[in-house]
Amino acid sequence: METRMLYENEIPAAAETARGIFEHCVKEKIADPQIIRYTEEYLQTEHLLGMIRQSQLYMWGTFDAGRIIAVGGLQREGHITMLYVFPYYQKHGIARTIASEMKKYAGRFLHLKRITVNAMPVEAAGYFETLGYSRMDTKGNGTNGFVSLSLSTEGKCDYPVKHIKERTLIGIIVGFLAAIFVIAIGFVLSCL
Repeated sequence: METRMLYENEIPAAAETARGIFEHCVKEKIADPQIIRYTEEYLQTEHLLGMIRQSQLYMWGTFDAGRIIAVGGLQREGHITMLYVFPYYQKHGIARTIASEMKKYAGRFLHLKRITVNAMPVEAAGYFETLGYSRMDTKGNGTNGFVSLSLSTEGKCDYPVKHIKERTLIGIIVGFLAAIFVIAIGFVLSCL
């Protein structure tokens, strides 16, 4: 499987994937018809393409055998607008990978200090909290069909820091100095 930022020509397939997952897995858990209507309009291919062409939206996808099986979207201001994974592929760390890629992109390329998400349905907030997101102190948080959360793009790195052992470092320094000594002796002997 491969996770990466999507090319413009891949957006129609990504939009179809997102709409399909929303329709079959998420929509039934949302009580507010206005939120459903807004989400369905947002996920239309032309809408997404328009935002991407205006550099207002960046999208990622995960592929399995050339087929998009997960989609993530991050708006320029650092708001995650979608994170959908086909049910068969859930609980394999795919959403975590896409969320991590969006966080890195927001920090490195958009120079944002925080990213946000409106977890929908409300039950999805727990998943984002396992990724380190914190609930925002907003009026009606959770009672309006979604939970607003945020996460710092700074701080903890996503990979383990490797330390060089002292003996290894001494060996590298000694080897470097020995190489310089040999080169210097060779230079002196060639000048004689």
